[in-house]
Amino acid sequence: MKHTIAAILNDMGTTSDFSEGKQFKIFAVDGEDWSIAGSLQFSIENQASMGKVRRELIDLERTLSEILDHDSKVIVGSDISGLPYNIFDAAGYTIFEIEGEPEQFILRLGAQLETQLLKIDEGETIIYTDRPIEIGEGKYHIDLKTLQVKKPGITSKQALMPFFSSIPFLSLEIICAHIPPWFDREFGRLNLKYRSKKLDGSLRVIVTHKVCGEDAVSCES
Repeated sequence: MKHTIAAILNDMGTTSDFSEGKQFKIFAVDGEDWSIAGSLQFSIENQASMGKVRRELIDLERTLSEILDHDSKVIVGSDISGLPYNIFDAAGYTIFEIEGEPEQFILRLGAQLETQLLKIDEGETIIYTDRPIEIGEGKYHIDLKTLQVKKPGITSKQALMPFFSSIPFLSLEIICAHIPPWFDREFGRLNLKYRSKKLDGSLRVIVTHKVCGEDAVSCES
């Protein structure tokens, strides 16, 4: 399946957050081939009121949606959280955070999207996965919140423990409604730690391996 992916880029041509971003560079990925399908310049006024920033982001999302394939709305940036995350997530985008030049990872991202595409009804598709997916070298991602909506019977421990027990990784990003209570019980034994950051209505949790003397939990403001 062909995927259209919009990468948020700064002046250096590397992925960025919305505050430093200058354009969306839009990639069309089809199997082992990719091409540049277009671009969209933008500027978010960081010193503006929250209401104005929200309106600018909503307008930007609507403009981008007119360009992208309706069945494959994907954005990638270095940091997509808070208000931008909520606006694009509510509009049905699949969101990834990857640092670097998109030309270096766009085929790998397209392949990951292909493995996640699951048909649920004739003519209807959704994108989700019931296990973490690799989005960079040793870096994984799972949207646990969406997974548990689509598969109410699956627990966070069922989704994550096989990964923690068997997959070598540098970091795992988890989007969830709350921190699973078993993290604090199990992470000492697994030699893992996590930090969390609030997204409106959700949490972004990053799990990594502990080094000697570190606690299992920390928080970001």
